Amino acid sequence: MNQFSNPDTTAPNYPQVGPGKSATSALIHSPSPSEGRVEGQAIDSPQSADSAQSVAGLARAQAKPHFPEAWRQRRLQNREVLFEQSPKTAALKSSKRMIALGWAVGRAAGLAIGVSWTLFASNGIAGPPLPSDPILEVPQSGTTQANTDQADAAQPKTAQPSVSDSDIYDTALPTFERPHLLVPERSRLILPQTSSSESSRPTDRYAEARKRLVDTRIRTAGVTNERVLSAIQETARHEFVPKSVREKAYFDMALPIGSAQTISSPFIVASMTETLDPQPTDRVLEIGTGSGYQAAVLSPLVAEVYSIEIVESLGITARGALDRLGYDNVFTKVGDGFLGWPSKAPFDKIIVTCSPESVPVPLVEQLREGGSMIIPVGERYQQTLYRMTKKDGELVREPLRPTLFVPMTGTAESGRKRLPDPANPTVVNGDFESAGKPNETTADNEDSTALATQPVSSEPQTTNSVEHSDEFIDGWYYGRQVKRFVENGNAMARFQNETPGLGSHLLQGLAVDGSKVSMIRLSTRVRTHEVEKGPDSDALPMLAISYYDDLRRELGMVTLGPYRGTRDWRSDSRLLRVPPTAREAIIRIGLFGATGRADFDEVRVEKMGR
Repeated sequence: MNQFSNPDTTAPNYPQVGPGKSATSALIHSPSPSEGRVEGQAIDSPQSADSAQSVAGLARAQAKPHFPEAWRQRRLQNREVLFEQSPKTAALKSSKRMIALGWAVGRAAGLAIGVSWTLFASNGIAGPPLPSDPILEVPQSGTTQANTDQADAAQPKTAQPSVSDSDIYDTALPTFERPHLLVPERSRLILPQTSSSESSRPTDRYAEARKRLVDTRIRTAGVTNERVLSAIQETARHEFVPKSVREKAYFDMALPIGSAQTISSPFIVASMTETLDPQPTDRVLEIGTGSGYQAAVLSPLVAEVYSIEIVESLGITARGALDRLGYDNVFTKVGDGFLGWPSKAPFDKIIVTCSPESVPVPLVEQLREGGSMIIPVGERYQQTLYRMTKKDGELVREPLRPTLFVPMTGTAESGRKRLPDPANPTVVNGDFESAGKPNETTADNEDSTALATQPVSSEPQTTNSVEHSDEFIDGWYYGRQVKRFVENGNAMARFQNETPGLGSHLLQGLAVDGSKVSMIRLSTRVRTHEVEKGPDSDALPMLAISYYDDLRRELGMVTLGPYRGTRDWRSDSRLLRVPPTAREAIIRIGLFGATGRADFDEVRVEKMGR
């Protein structure tokens, strides 16, 4: 709402402005020399001296404000004084009066012509003023930024500029020379809009960041489906994250969204969506709405998306974002995703964005014959992303890559059999000697008891399974430009990159309770060859550990390194204090945008305190 500045209500002849009424909607009436009148008789009429004194007395009693006696006497004798002056002086004063009158008439005529031209240019129809609406509307292209959290998602709106009296009346003009216009209400003045449809659209200041994300982080990592890449590039991820982390919305990383949940990294969303193979006629069930971002990416690719979120606050927030952005083919509800959505079954595809220890039977039952499910399954910090296809009522499992998702809460978590030990943090396969398949020790391979999991077929794996990929190393995940390399019987992780700024790294999560572990020793062995710094200030090989609290908010990061140039094997270690509120950590190793080659071995975390 526009705020109008009130005139000085103590000045002569300015009416008081009552509650709910702006000063500019009141009668605007400024004093001038010709307005000093009393009821029924003008004080500038030629009269005798006695009559003049009588009139002056009456004026002194009734007129407000009280003008000086000398000024009043001069006004009473105005006509005689004018003729008693020299012809030159009289002509000069007469000319000034004519100039002032001409200025007033010209200003009024110019305003009338301007309004007429404006209405004509905008194809408007002149009508009577709107007495109840004192707002001056000036449609403009673009949007306002009153609310930072929602402005980027809103449709183009008419801007409401801040207007004061000085915008309508020239306050630099002396008071006694203002034109005598009674304006009961400010008329609605409509100015012509630009004819360009493009200029009326809001500027998307994140568009370039999304394009760069797709071109440099997702396409280069192996996602090739153009429909999926287009959906990622067109989906406003910043609308689905809290404003506190919005500046990281287009980094290829998971971000906290509250309630101990996260939004998956753009690459993982793109990779899972491509693996799902969405078709325009598909009805898709998503387990774990979270922020709503995955559902938004699926929306333009399929017919309908049904999404379930167990955390009520997240479900409500996601629904609001989806509605605000116009995703009308996405349907959500708050509930336990373990149970699915029976009333909307069967589904052509199911995508699960949280990790159970085994596949819930209700989801298998709600998947149509021949349909597929993308789901991360496994232990808390050792999971594998699977594509499962329903054939003859059973699931045929195809492992895709090691991964890390938040756990599926509710029924699934209450039945989890294998739990991490946060009092004794450790790195899995830190010496890279294990060359086995990704973690498959799940309840799928055990007796079906608490979770009553669906049988899984043991058909041969396809060529894109985990054991055939150099970038998939047992116990580690999100590998980029890395492979397990064996030299003289000793295994290591080898990172190699030729493009400055391109990712080359590995990650692993682990449980660590800062209330039970006060200090740890982080150590590794590293060898570098022709390593050169990348485009970013921290684009060099290193080993890093990041701590997170129980809500998955980052508490800080500590590193070993950086390493550069060409050097043979060296050992590096550091004694680190664990934040008391830490509940989990992420280990990262790699080149991180540097070029050259780096080999890492014997990555370890050892408990030192408590």
